Amino acid sequence: MSKYKILWVDDEIESLRPHILFLEKKGYEVVPVHTGAEAIDAVQQDYFDAVFLDEQMPGLSGLETMEAIKQRQPELPIIMVTKSEEEGLMENALGRQIADYLIKPVNSSQLLLSIKKALQQDYLVTEQARQRFLKAYPFLARLINNAQEPDEWLKAYRDLCEWENQLKDINDPGLHEVFDQLSEQANELFSNYVVRHYRSWIQQPETAPALSHTLLERRFLPEFRSSDRPTLLLVIDNFRYDQWVAIRPLLEEWYSIKRESLFYSILPTATPYSRNAIFSGMLPSEIARTYPGRWLYEQDSGLKNQHEEFFFRQFLLRHGLPGKFRFYRITSPHYLHRIPVEPFHQRRLSVIVYNFIDFLSHARTEMRVMKELAPNEKAYCSLTRTWFENSYLFEFLQRLAEEPYDVIITTDHGTIEVRRPARIESDRDVTHNLRYKAARSFRYNPKEVLFIQDLESYGLPRKYLGERWIIAKNDHYFLFPTDPQHYTNLYGNTLQHGGISLREMAIPYVHLVSRA
Repeated sequence: MSKYKILWVDDEIESLRPHILFLEKKGYEVVPVHTGAEAIDAVQQDYFDAVFLDEQMPGLSGLETMEAIKQRQPELPIIMVTKSEEEGLMENALGRQIADYLIKPVNSSQLLLSIKKALQQDYLVTEQARQRFLKAYPFLARLINNAQEPDEWLKAYRDLCEWENQLKDINDPGLHEVFDQLSEQANELFSNYVVRHYRSWIQQPETAPALSHTLLERRFLPEFRSSDRPTLLLVIDNFRYDQWVAIRPLLEEWYSIKRESLFYSILPTATPYSRNAIFSGMLPSEIARTYPGRWLYEQDSGLKNQHEEFFFRQFLLRHGLPGKFRFYRITSPHYLHRIPVEPFHQRRLSVIVYNFIDFLSHARTEMRVMKELAPNEKAYCSLTRTWFENSYLFEFLQRLAEEPYDVIITTDHGTIEVRRPARIESDRDVTHNLRYKAARSFRYNPKEVLFIQDLESYGLPRKYLGERWIIAKNDHYFLFPTDPQHYTNLYGNTLQHGGISLREMAIPYVHLVSRA
């Protein structure tokens, strides 16, 4: 430990000699002075890491001395030591941002704990987090390598996101390299697992995990029917579980968490498929058959999610519920600020589709300044929290929480930073998404994709005979052999969705209850 230098100000400093010797044995250098004036002179002439300051001294009082020291060194931690337990004095000292407050008589252990809190708290927290992760690592690695069930993969991914959040502020490149390798291994194994099992999930829904088209029936309807509180179904486009972990502490002040869970997006993990499936309670192939005039195929132009409100109303009616609700699609954050909250408290069910995070991920791809602000996924997640903390959405949720209210937060799919190009060749009629393609024929590396020939068995609608699909695994993105370097520079390390990865498929479903 580097030797910290402490200034101790007390008019009875001789009586504190045993405590000073104790701290010196612990590796601290202690400079004793008797008065506030001496303390101010010492701070002007030397550098100190912290100050123990007696509140009751002749001449300058402790509060007056603290004010003078703070004017010269605003960030210097000051620990007030006093005989007084007067509440007003404590509030006055705390209001001036002291590091700690001790009541005399103090013992050596109190002093040591207080100075560690002031000087080493970040280090101690970091070190504890590092040791906890290294202890948990073998169990987490075993869970990832042995995962054979959908719920085991959700648990593994949830643990990875929680650890990622705890380790994000630790400045230890080696530790982050270990974590990143484990995450990459999990993603590779999960992608292969999905390729082997996804078709059976679609064909055998009774044994499948919760997917986009079964989410509302399995989770939302039972909770909605069992409660008489007004409810908001908030679907945040392109919202990952690690982003939920980042904003969760902000919402916990206003809401208690009744349920926090994960489910799987259907493939491809793209809005026209996953979000229409959520609201309709149907697979895309079923939607195309049931409502042929309301489904746009991959090759069609136009807004492919324009009928979500209709699909949701039909879903409620099929399940014996009145199709009465208010549906909002928010593409401009300022619009949410203008919506009054009172009708939400009076209405049994409201639905908001909120698109901003999708814009944020595209902006990181297209704008150089956004790439600088969020150069990696950890920074992107941190940027999400900063946005949410200052957003109209957070303000709106705070206003909702003033009355008894339920909020269901979920999403259609996540997104992943793509790093590895997967070269393909195909016919001219190929579609344009970087993570999934539809065409009549392909040439590709089978290790990098899921190839789908029988679209119906995967719940996908077919526009023309002979149509086939490929969906990228892990962090691959599709690249044609014409000018590959240009497109690698353009799309490498950008955020994309539509493929098979934990970040895209394992997504949050959270039930919040206001604390009102």
